[in-house]
Amino acid sequence: MTTSARLDGWLIAFVSPTALNYLVGFALFRLLDITKPPPIGTIDQKFPGAAGTLFDDVVAGIAAAAILFGISPFLGELPIPSL
Repeated sequence: MTTSARLDGWLIAFVSPTALNYLVGFALFRLLDITKPPPIGTIDQKFPGAAGTLFDDVVAGIAAAAILFGISPFLGELPIPSL
């Protein structure tokens, strides 16, 4: 299971699935994963190797979902285009 799939699972569980929510959620996840603010950076350092990388991605996804859950009512609607 990829990191984006885990993030998608959290977003679908807590936030209405609009295109804007997906974009903002992914951007938040990438921002948190790259900058690694505490506790994400601490987890990456405490667990060796791939375990640290995987676990910090999980925590970054959870944090991004929590932030998105809080701000999503203020984002408005941008529906997912149908094919």
